[in-house]
Amino acid sequence: MNIDTDDYDGEWFYRFKSLPSDTPFAITYPNFSMLTSRYDGDVKSLYNFLLSKVDVIKKLPAHKETTGLSSDKISTRWDKYNLFNTFANKELDKLKKHVIMNYSKYCFRCGVSPEKIMIHAWYNVIEHGDCISEHAHEYGTMSYLSANVYLGGDDGNEPSSTRYLIMNRDENLYMRNRDGDLTIFPSYVPHATSVYTGTTPRVSIGINIFPARYYSMYNENEEHEWMKYVYTP
Repeated sequence: MNIDTDDYDGEWFYRFKSLPSDTPFAITYPNFSMLTSRYDGDVKSLYNFLLSKVDVIKKLPAHKETTGLSSDKISTRWDKYNLFNTFANKELDKLKKHVIMNYSKYCFRCGVSPEKIMIHAWYNVIEHGDCISEHAHEYGTMSYLSANVYLGGDDGNEPSSTRYLIMNRDENLYMRNRDGDLTIFPSYVPHATSVYTGTTPRVSIGINIFPARYYSMYNENEEHEWMKYVYTP
């Protein structure tokens, strides 16, 4: 399935329903939904601001990445800071409010009540020939919601897109990226980017959203160092 966000204006919501299993031993996944909305702030200003801060992020220690990127990429520092707490920038503040508002919309569309949440955010900068390989942000009982925000890069030979694996349908959704797109999806969903063919850097923001009630469970786990940077609205 291919989605071009030029085909809608404002907000797009899709619910992926599970297919019936052929056997009681088949692996099944729950229904899930995706919400994409357009951030109406100064996306270009935020794009340029984050590019100007790459050297600051690169001073943080890198770790072995699971997305196929080398240690010179700032994506490998994702757990060493929180973008919404690290830099003072009015566009980041505005984007943070946009994320919180659309989290509430997502809950409403799914028929559940919004919770008090924790937000952890970082950003990714990739160059010509790079891609972020397939990965998921969280599996298991602690899985909740994730999101990404596409801030820009030129199209190059092929438009930049993000691929989501719709596991309960064994189907891929290819979403063409447009500047300012915020997409919210369940954290267990595997996703990846296309190989980037542009000549200017491709910049995006990664986000994890968790209920605040998870704090003590995560904070007691030494593997989750990012907890010290979490933002609680």
